[in-house]
Amino acid sequence: MPSCFIDAGHRDIFSVLIDQILQDHADTLPDFGRIQVLLPDLSQARRFRKLLLEKSGHAALIPPRINTLRGWVEELTPPAGKILNTHARELMLVETLQEFPAFGKLHNPWTLADTLLRLFDELQLSHHYAETLSSLFEAADGAPEMLSHFSEEALKIQLLWRDFQQQLEKENTTDRISRYRQGLERLTSDITCVNTPLYLAGYHWLHAKELRLVTELIHANKITILLQPGQPLTAQLQALDIPCTKLAAPHTLRTKCLDTIFTTKNTALKTRAEELAADMPESVLQDHLQLFPAESNEQEAQAVALQTRQWLIEGKQRIAIVTEDRKLARRISALLDNAGLSVQDAAGWPLSTTMAAGVLERWLETVENEFYFAPLLDVLKSGFLRQSAFPVEAVYRLEKDIIERENIARRLDSYAAAITDRSQRLHFAGDEYTGGLEAIITFLREASAPLLPFLEKGMHAPLQILSALTTSLQRLGLYEGFEQDPAGQRILQELKDLEHSLDGRKMAMRWSEFRTWVQRALETHNFRPAIDPGQVDLIDFDQSNTGQYDALIIAGADYRHLPGHASGNGLFNDTVRQELGLKHWRIQRQERFSQFRRLLQAADNILITWTQSHNGETELPSPWVDLLDSFQRTAWGASLEASGLRTLLDHPEAQLQAPSQAPLPAITKQPAPPLPTPLIPKSISVSAHQMLIDCPYRFFAARGLKLKPRETIAEQLSKRDYGNLVHRCLQTFHQQHPSVSAPGKEQATAALVAISEKIFAEIPQTDYAQHMWWQTWKSLIPEYIDWQIERETDWRIKRTEAGVEKRLEKSGIKLTGRIDRIDCNAGGVSLIDYKTGGTHRKADIETGEDVQLTSYALLTEEVQELVYLQFDSRKGVKAEACITAETLEVLTPQLEQRLDETLQAIQQGEKLPAHGDKDTCKYCEFSGLCRRQSWS
Repeated sequence: MPSCFIDAGHRDIFSVLIDQILQDHADTLPDFGRIQVLLPDLSQARRFRKLLLEKSGHAALIPPRINTLRGWVEELTPPAGKILNTHARELMLVETLQEFPAFGKLHNPWTLADTLLRLFDELQLSHHYAETLSSLFEAADGAPEMLSHFSEEALKIQLLWRDFQQQLEKENTTDRISRYRQGLERLTSDITCVNTPLYLAGYHWLHAKELRLVTELIHANKITILLQPGQPLTAQLQALDIPCTKLAAPHTLRTKCLDTIFTTKNTALKTRAEELAADMPESVLQDHLQLFPAESNEQEAQAVALQTRQWLIEGKQRIAIVTEDRKLARRISALLDNAGLSVQDAAGWPLSTTMAAGVLERWLETVENEFYFAPLLDVLKSGFLRQSAFPVEAVYRLEKDIIERENIARRLDSYAAAITDRSQRLHFAGDEYTGGLEAIITFLREASAPLLPFLEKGMHAPLQILSALTTSLQRLGLYEGFEQDPAGQRILQELKDLEHSLDGRKMAMRWSEFRTWVQRALETHNFRPAIDPGQVDLIDFDQSNTGQYDALIIAGADYRHLPGHASGNGLFNDTVRQELGLKHWRIQRQERFSQFRRLLQAADNILITWTQSHNGETELPSPWVDLLDSFQRTAWGASLEASGLRTLLDHPEAQLQAPSQAPLPAITKQPAPPLPTPLIPKSISVSAHQMLIDCPYRFFAARGLKLKPRETIAEQLSKRDYGNLVHRCLQTFHQQHPSVSAPGKEQATAALVAISEKIFAEIPQTDYAQHMWWQTWKSLIPEYIDWQIERETDWRIKRTEAGVEKRLEKSGIKLTGRIDRIDCNAGGVSLIDYKTGGTHRKADIETGEDVQLTSYALLTEEVQELVYLQFDSRKGVKAEACITAETLEVLTPQLEQRLDETLQAIQQGEKLPAHGDKDTCKYCEFSGLCRRQSWS
């Protein structure tokens, strides 16, 4: 009786398999309990049972047992010794790597360990290494030339693998892959213990050990295998002279067309296309298959989501989206979820991308970075936090009052000091205000205390760090929050698995190594929500081997993902893999093509999408997709492009609607609102005057509506802060030393340096920018003293930081300002404005565009000159844009008249338009309010 069947018709693999089972076991109906069906993935087991019931013609039956080949072998293989989990294997290999001289000192052995473990798993199942490697090395100890035919990289890997196996034996432990290998070997050597009929389908390729067992089962007539043409497994069996029977099946026009397109015969595409078109005047692909080359990743995701929704509206029940691009899969899933559709993502996503893992990471960042405000606030606002130590309102006060207004960015002691200082300064009585804030600080101290000792340099026992982390999470309230969340439960389980993996290990870790270890555990283990059959299956190619659908989308079908590329790792490239007898790129490509070819007949409606560019570079479609389109164009002169979908994608009614159906306001021109009378200010500052000249709309928003941007936390001393410090230094200095010439240059310089040192010292020493700005100012002090000594020959300092004001005649509005310094002599006064930032152009001042300094002249009598005193690290200390009395005599009356009339017009309802000047808009904090980009 034949054991291997090839279905050349590319039919539903389950349908063909069930027909064979019904034919072989018709006499046992309805009891199929003795049969074992082996599939590569169990996600389609439900469909198999349903189809079997339909085809059997019975109302009920006992179905076969469904398992994977590995699961079936492990069921028949009792564990021998302690079985290591994945974390324990990784730890053991890291220890081996650290003692293995061939790889040298590794900066991060964890990534290499993960790659090596996957390679070792394959080595265990390869055709000869499991039995002969040890003996080969024993023989080579006396004859090293026996290993000379291996490359250096392959030899390193084999040596390391031997050491790893010896370590397993030494500790009397094993791992799951070793158990699987032992089961394969035991069943292969004693095939008589297999006493159930086996059926294997959906597998595209088998490891050597698996193939050897299957071959023995075939020879013993204990297994039936269902294959399809082009699968690597078909070639594997044929190479072993296993006879394969082709099943009689109707050869549909679609099958004939696809076979002609992808034939391996050395015939030109044009010839094949013309011959098929002569036989088949109309394309059988046109209504079956469509292609969508997208202009961007977002457009591709939108197209996939839209086509899925359209198919569901048409009544299609089973829809699958197959892609190897996980980023695209997540975006598609989000779009479908927003549309209210149920998506079953069979692959899941890394634990590290869940919200629970995110808040865990932010807590560790908080402790590591001295309670830096950004991750700290994320933790305190997290929905996972379960605590009763402080009210929620206290978190708001911590953010707004202490972090933003007091500008405290990190360190619990700094937060606590600011809380005390603010409560005393503002005369807050009792615990109503301070109690909640102080409770937060106490709460954070207690929660972080277990972890703090391990942040210090040195090696620590990872078990102790894990215990401290658990205690910290419990005190924080995150542990309880995780217990109530599916992803959080998985994270807690991973932490317990990490703890169990340390049993018997004596290694020590630095904190950074511990963090890498935990992070890798969350990155390499996926989270999948509870299985709940959805309207749409989101799967990868390996999960598509047995599926059959009403409609199907192959997304991300570009060259990078389909078929992809061979590994570029120097240690594990394709040459090394071939030397080690492992699956290499040619087999992987053949396997991926057989999956792609099967999918083309796994549904009646298929859409294939890809994005035409990636990171600014042209992205090629998969060569198999390109071949489909080229053949279609050559044979029938038409494209397979989904033009209808592209049109529909731009249609407003095809877009998801917002909860509110009210149309959004459209701004097509510059806003120009009037300022309501109650909002007109009674007084304006000199800076507000400048704002009114630069952009009236900015004046409307800032001075009229009194809007201001969200306060930002200054983590470093900014240029603006530096300017304020310089102003303070000069004000303090000139209050103590009205004349610089009297004490002399050296004493004056020393005095200003001493004052400046004290003022700059108020900035935390951890701010590295403080040192840079201090050195800049220190280098300018001697130049300033020289300038001041020369200045005193004609002028003397009258006042510093002088407040001045004047009420305008027509509008009645008061103009106010604070002048950095007023000098005087017999002829009048000189107004000086210190500048540590950008310079001011004299032409702008004289034309009335730059009004800050001239506004001060409106508020002061007998002004002889205006001076911008520039402090620049390159130009030194220099007077810029000096405006003389002659210019001021003409300019100030005009300036006053324009300002007064403008304010009077605002009082009378004049509109305040947004100018849209690019230089002003570049620094404007209200760009999101006026929406300049949307003006037509």
